[in-house]
Amino acid sequence: DLLVQLLQDSVNRSPKLLVLEDAHWLDSSSWALVLAVAQKVKPLLLVIGTRPMGEGVPDEYDRLLREEGVEQLHLEALPATDTLDLLCRRLGVKSLPDSMAELIEQKAEGNPFFSEELAYGLREAGMIEIQDGECRIAAGVGNLTQLHFPATVQGVIASRIDRLSPSEQLTLKVASVIGRYFGFRLLRDIHPIEDDKPKLLSYLMKLQRFDLTPMETPEPDLGYMFKHIITQEVAYGLMLYSQRRQVHETLALFYERSYEDLSEFYAILAHHWSKALVPEKAIFYLEKAGEQAVRAHALREAVRLFTEALEWLETLPDTVERKEQELRLHIALGAPFTAIKGYGSPELIQTFTRAQQLSQELGETANFFPMLWGFFAAHIGQTDIETAYELARKLMYLAEHKKEESSFLVSAVHALGATFFYMGNFCEAEFYLERCINEYDSEKHHYLAFICGQDFAVASLVIVGTCNWLLGNCQKAQEKSKEGLDFGKQLSHPFSLSLALIYASELFQYLQDAETTKKYAQTTIMLCREHDFSFWIPMGTILLGWANISLGETELGLMQIRQGWADFASMGAKLSTGYYMGVVASGYLQVEDSLTAVSIIDEALSFAYKSSGVCFWDAELYRLKGKALIMQSKDAEAETCFHKAFEVARSQGAVSLERRAIISLSELLHQQGKTEAARQCMAQLDLNAEQFDPVDCEKGMTLLAAIGYC
Repeated sequence: DLLVQLLQDSVNRSPKLLVLEDAHWLDSSSWALVLAVAQKVKPLLLVIGTRPMGEGVPDEYDRLLREEGVEQLHLEALPATDTLDLLCRRLGVKSLPDSMAELIEQKAEGNPFFSEELAYGLREAGMIEIQDGECRIAAGVGNLTQLHFPATVQGVIASRIDRLSPSEQLTLKVASVIGRYFGFRLLRDIHPIEDDKPKLLSYLMKLQRFDLTPMETPEPDLGYMFKHIITQEVAYGLMLYSQRRQVHETLALFYERSYEDLSEFYAILAHHWSKALVPEKAIFYLEKAGEQAVRAHALREAVRLFTEALEWLETLPDTVERKEQELRLHIALGAPFTAIKGYGSPELIQTFTRAQQLSQELGETANFFPMLWGFFAAHIGQTDIETAYELARKLMYLAEHKKEESSFLVSAVHALGATFFYMGNFCEAEFYLERCINEYDSEKHHYLAFICGQDFAVASLVIVGTCNWLLGNCQKAQEKSKEGLDFGKQLSHPFSLSLALIYASELFQYLQDAETTKKYAQTTIMLCREHDFSFWIPMGTILLGWANISLGETELGLMQIRQGWADFASMGAKLSTGYYMGVVASGYLQVEDSLTAVSIIDEALSFAYKSSGVCFWDAELYRLKGKALIMQSKDAEAETCFHKAFEVARSQGAVSLERRAIISLSELLHQQGKTEAARQCMAQLDLNAEQFDPVDCEKGMTLLAAIGYC
C-alpha cells in the first residue's frame, strides 16, 4: 500500500515511466505488487521485460495482461544493422570489420546481450584491436568466422571469466553467491583469502571495465551488480561444489554473527544454509521465513517455504524431534492452504491426514489441538459432517479440560457452531457461535487467524448473521453481518475480511437485493485477486452472475454463473455446494430455463443426501424445484415440492424458508382456483412480524389482497 501510494503521489506531480527488467525472476509478492501498481496507479506507463515465461506462469502475470490498456509485445531478433550500431557504441568505434560482424550475426542471431558478450570476448582475447575509434582484426588472427567460438551466451561468458586472473575469478565467484547485487563491505568480510582483501577494489575495477559487474551505488555504500543474471549464474556455476558450500556457510554465519535481530534475514539464511547443505539450520530458518510469509499474507511463498522445509526433514533420521518438527510444519501449511485452495481441498486433507498420523505416534503434545482443528476444517470442508461433528466434540472436550487455554474454547465452540449450522440445526448453531463471540478477546485470540486460517470472531459473526436470517430475524441478521464486516476491516487479516464479504453477499442474495449482492461480490473478488485467495472467487462470481441476471444483464450473468460454477466444482472443496447450486438454478429460473434449473437442483439434492447431514439449504432447493416444475405445467409435482420445503424448513426452525414455502404453495393454490386452501395456508403466516424479510413480506401482502384474506 505504501509503495502504491508513493508512486501515485509521484505520478500526480508528473507522468511517469516505470521499467522492470528481468521480471521473470519476480517472486509471488512482487508480482502482486506489480499488479496492484498497474491497477491503481494512473496515469503510468509500465514496461515489464521478461524472457519467455514458459510453464508455471504466475496468475498475476496472466491477470496483468487482461488489464485494460496493457499490451504484450513479443520482441523479434535485433536486425543486423541495429546490432552493428549497438556494438559500435559499446566498443566506442565507427564500424566493425566484416568478418567480426558476420561472426556475431551467425552466433548471436539478433540477441543483443549475446552480441555484446561476443564483442567483449573478442576484445579481451586480443583478436581485435581498437585504436582512435577504429576496430581491426589483430595481426595473425585471420578470418574470425573460421575460428571456434562457444555456441551459447553462457559459453562466451565462461570463456571471458577464464581470462581473468585466479584472484579476480574468485572475487567474481564469491560475489555470485551473495546475489546479483552485492555490497563491497559484505564481499570483503566473507572473502576466503585474507591476502586478497586489500586488493579487492582493484579486482572490482577490472570486473567493471570488463562490463561484468558495473558499479551500482557509490561510496559510502559501495555496491556492484552483475551485468545480467546469466553472468551471475555462469560465475556461480564455475565454482567447485565444495567451494560453493563453504562460501554459503561463511555468508550465513556472517549474518548470524553480525545482527542481533535476525528476523529481517530469515529467508536469506534459509537460502544459504540450504545451499550449504546444513539441514537443521535450513529447516529452522525455512520455518521462520514461512511464518513471516503467512503474517505478511504472502501465502504461496509460505507454502513453498514450509514445503521445502518438509523436504529437508526427509533427509534427517527418523526421531521424535523430527516428527515434532514435521507435525508443526504440516499444521503451519493449514492457514495458507485454506486461503489458496479452500476448506476441504485435497491439499488440506492430505496435510492434516499426515498431521493426524504424526499426532497418533507422538501422543498428546502442544500441537495436538491445532492439528485437531485442522483435521476438523478439512473434514467439514469435504462435507463429512459425521466426522466433523465428532472432531468438534473432541475439541470441546479438550477445551473444557484445559480451561487455562482460552484459545481452545474459542476454537472449539466455533467448530461446534459451524457444524450445527451446516447440519441445519440453527438454534444450536446460534448458541455456540454467540458463545464464541462472547469468549473472544482480540488481544489474546487474533493470533489464531494465522494458525487456523480465519479470525474466529469475524467468522462467527457472519455465520450467526446467516442463522438469524434463517431463524426469521432479518434485522438482526444484517446487524451481525455489518458487525462482522466492520471487525474484519479493522484486522490485519485479509482472508477473514474476504470471508465476511462473501457471507454479506450471500445474505443480500437471500434478501433478493441484487444491487447490494453485486457490490459485495465484486469487492470479494477484487480483494481475493489482490491477495491470491482463489477459494472465494468462484463463489463471488456465481453471486455476481445471479445479481447481474436480476438486474437485466442476462447474457453477462449467465456467463458468470457458468464460469463460477465450473471453477467451484474444479476446486475439490464441497462446503456450501447445495447453496451455490441453488443460486445457479435460481439464475436459470430467472431466464425461464426450467429444465436446466431442475437438473441442477436434483443434482444438489442428491449431493445433500450423499453428504450425510449437510442439509441447511434443502428447504429452499425443494421450493426452487417447485417453481421450476410450475413452468413445466407440473403443478402436482410442484405442490409436493412446496410441502416438502415446508416440512424441512419447519423441522429445522428455518422460519424464513418456511415463510417462502408457504407463500409459494399459496400462490400455486390461488392460481389453481383453490382460494380457500390458499387462505388456510397463508393463515400460518404472521405478516406483521417486525423481522419479516421485506421482499417476502411484500409478496405475502400482495397475495393476501388477491385471495381476499383479512
